[in-house]
Amino acid sequence: CRFISGSQALSKIAQTRTSLLQVCSDSAILRSNPKNPVAVKRPGLSQRLPAFTGLLYGQFQKEKGKMSDLIIRKAEEKDVSAIEKIEKQCFSIPWSYESLYKDVVENGLAFYVIAEIDGQVCGYVGVWKILDEGHITNVAVAPEFRRKHIGRAMLETLIEVTAQAGIERYTLEVRESNQPAISLYEGLGFSVEGVRPGYYEDNGENALIMWRG
Repeated sequence: CRFISGSQALSKIAQTRTSLLQVCSDSAILRSNPKNPVAVKRPGLSQRLPAFTGLLYGQFQKEKGKMSDLIIRKAEEKDVSAIEKIEKQCFSIPWSYESLYKDVVENGLAFYVIAEIDGQVCGYVGVWKILDEGHITNVAVAPEFRRKHIGRAMLETLIEVTAQAGIERYTLEVRESNQPAISLYEGLGFSVEGVRPGYYEDNGENALIMWRG
């Protein structure tokens, strides 16, 4: 997992969050891929989750004296360009538009949420469902929105929603030197269970393997 976020509080958002979750047993969250035999044989996220439209997580002070709503919602096809922009801002080896498009739109075993303020996508998180495990792929927040606890808001929402699909444990990788990210994950119940030596291609840094559940 690759993480970019910050550590300043988001003005008591957990106390003000209003759920906009809608439960609809015959509605799919993600498009399943009929060419994928695993997706055909086993119920994927699209078949197990309720229809998640979005979550009004709280309010965010974007400018002095002005409050804006922080919306956490599922990523859609229209969001891929904004996700790609954040990807390039945050990572030295970014995923391509094509890779992101396939994951967000076509991969029936993947689920992405975005954070949105005043109609602007300011962060995203992705997860792959493998049996009863959730493998968190990317966590990213645009530079101008860091240090607002937006990364935590997205992760909390992602875990809350995907747990309804039968995911019991979550795992991710994080750079050994990325203490802010490690602290965030520990605060969400993750702990270090192992190391992948030389995992990151840009500088050969080790990755810590963290698990929750």
